Parts: sequence; C-alpha cells; structure tokens
Amino acid sequence: MDQPVLALEGDGFLEMFLREPGLVAELHRDPVARQAFGAEVVDHYTNMGRTELEAFARAAEGGPPYPITTQEVIHGAAVTEAIIKSAAAGKTKKVA
Repeated sequence: MDQPVLALEGDGFLEMFLREPGLVAELHRDPVARQAFGAEVVDHYTNMGRTELEAFARAAEGGPPYPITTQEVIHGAAVTEAIIKSAAAGKTKKVA
C-alpha cells in the first residue's frame, strides 16, 4: 500500500472504506496499525467494519434493514472524530 491506511480526517474514513472494498482486509494485515494499536484492537475494529459493511450491502440489495439507526451512525462518527482530535491535541474533547 502506497498511502497510509490511518490518515483519518472528518468523514474521510468512511469514504475510504466505501471507495476501497479491500481496505478492511488490508488494514487487518497492516503491520503499522498492528504495532500502533495492537493486534487485538485492529482485529476488533476490522471485524466490526467488515460486519457493518456486509449488513449495509444486504440492506442496499433489499435485504433486512440496516441494524444501526441514522442517529447511532452520526453519534459514532462524532465519537470517532472526538477521539482523533483528542489524541492529536493531547486533551479531552466533548462529543457533540
């Protein structure tokens, strides 16, 4: 991979996963992510990402409704952005 997997800003994380279907698998194998966050954390989040993308695809194809509400998705994105900003600033951030 030529570009860093963990370049996260705003909603770029979601766009990156939707644009690059193999990115979950690539992140799962990424040695930098595994060293930075630990294998257990990377495994947890890549499995969660894969599971959510598969549920979204089934819903988009007319299958069962996506199990996460729009408000839950928005809140999850806000939490993720607060974590990233908090880590970058070295301070706590409030979640909107």
